[in-house]
Amino acid sequence: MGHLLAFALPSAVAWWLGARWVLVLLVAHALVSEPLQGWLVPTRQPDPLDAVADLVGVATGILLARTLRGAGEHASGKMDR
Repeated sequence: MGHLLAFALPSAVAWWLGARWVLVLLVAHALVSEPLQGWLVPTRQPDPLDAVADLVGVATGILLARTLRGAGEHASGKMDR
């Protein structure tokens, strides 16, 4: 759950701010950090499920940001075309 939240929150903020490049960095971090930890820190075992949780967090953050943005626009009478 920690991995999911740690990636969902910055992903949502990046989406809201239009900083899509941050999402690319978060996905890269999710895919690289686990194997790198296992290689650089002898006491750590890489866990592929942590990487999956990170990626699910990115997707969750984007969905949350899009949903909240859509709800806000609908409530204010503005709609995307």
